[in-house]
Amino acid sequence: MHKIITRRKFLNDLAVQVSGFVALPSLATLLYNGRALAANACAKPQAINKNSPAFIALDLQGGASIAGNNLMVYDNGGELLSDYRGLGLPPDLHPSKTGMLNSELGLPFHAYSPMLKGIKSVATPAVLAKVNGCVICTQSADDTSNNRLATAPGIFLAGVSGKIVPLVGTNPSFPGGSGGNSVTPFSSGVTPALISDIKSAQQLISAGEFWARSPQKMAGVLALIEGMSSAQLKRFSQLSLPEQARKMIECGYLDAAALLDPNRSDSGVVTADNLDPNKHEALRGKSFINDQQFAAAIEIAYLIMEGYAGAGTIALGGYDYHDGSATTGEERDEQAGKVIGIILAMAAALKRKTMLHVYTDGGVDADSNRLEEVGNNGAQKYIWRGDSEARSAAFVLIYDPNARPAVSFQQLGAYKANDGGTVNLTPEKHAKISQAPIAQAAAVLANWLAWQGKEGELNTIMKDSPLRPEEVEDYLFVRK
Repeated sequence: MHKIITRRKFLNDLAVQVSGFVALPSLATLLYNGRALAANACAKPQAINKNSPAFIALDLQGGASIAGNNLMVYDNGGELLSDYRGLGLPPDLHPSKTGMLNSELGLPFHAYSPMLKGIKSVATPAVLAKVNGCVICTQSADDTSNNRLATAPGIFLAGVSGKIVPLVGTNPSFPGGSGGNSVTPFSSGVTPALISDIKSAQQLISAGEFWARSPQKMAGVLALIEGMSSAQLKRFSQLSLPEQARKMIECGYLDAAALLDPNRSDSGVVTADNLDPNKHEALRGKSFINDQQFAAAIEIAYLIMEGYAGAGTIALGGYDYHDGSATTGEERDEQAGKVIGIILAMAAALKRKTMLHVYTDGGVDADSNRLEEVGNNGAQKYIWRGDSEARSAAFVLIYDPNARPAVSFQQLGAYKANDGGTVNLTPEKHAKISQAPIAQAAAVLANWLAWQGKEGELNTIMKDSPLRPEEVEDYLFVRK
């Protein structure tokens, strides 16, 4: 007699824990997602309202140099810091010097920011003119996934679910994960589908559409899954999606007609071409669509903006770059900028309001005794020498195809005025944001809601929000 596994045991034995897990959701994973959706009063995915801002998180693994070297940060009074040496900038690159600030995106960047360079290599000035944002001065632990920073699952809890899957990501996640490196404070119970390129997205179709369009078949799938021992379930979860389907057909739980043909084009059915950004009329001929280095980011942004996925996380590795040089960090930050530029350029082409949350685990400290030339402009910056969680930061960019969004302020929290660039943990405003990553996640979700006039829903969605209802207003930089 087979042992009946518990819900907890089922989760612990899912294929996402197995080495070499394929980049697509198993039917077992989809079944669990279906349970989680039902628990959140959403029995099946629905096409999202494109009037709702698309939401994408960019997780920079390792402690990137966001503050100073890329985004401008200010002290508690809104003044420039006396020096930014700990943030990589020597005195001759101090932002008070002529030509050292760039506000093309609304939010001030340093003129020699490698992220800005990457953004501008993809997104045109016309696109950047419709962007604004806010930098977040916050401390987070170095080199760990335990910072509760991941925001995308909160978007699902706010009621957004894609036509095929609720969440997507680039990193394998245990059930309820973020799809990125950092964990999430939002317990959605949904496992993000793993996306690496167009092909992996197209492999979602048969399973995703089966889940969405044939909920009555789930009873048979449930019977099969719950009748398995944990060992059998583990073996089943390691099978490819077609093999899983074949097994269920052989066992009589499904008939072949129950699995949709991904090449069908009748109304309401997603085809393989639908999931290929190259086939979208508004994106044809766009050079960034074919950059294979960023294939996962391109596909995730496309799935979200076209409503096939609800929200997602793009994780980029290699941001623990204190290797005794400045150039390694410059190169990595420029790559992050190119991803940001791709997202903004796609939002413009698809005419989609978009919010992008960029965060990292920890920060990095510069050695103010050693300079290195960066780029081809003759500028020199300090080399990176070690981790520094006190120099962490994050930022949010918002794009509106109609016009640059208005913001009430452009910085949450503050840096100390005279400490070479460290987060002020007791600022007069936004103290909670400086002290805990979970407050950052709460504030970002609150602003995404506020952009739609729904900020009052934060404490209903996030039961353990560190921002009390009467405090939320202070953390809102964007409005409907």
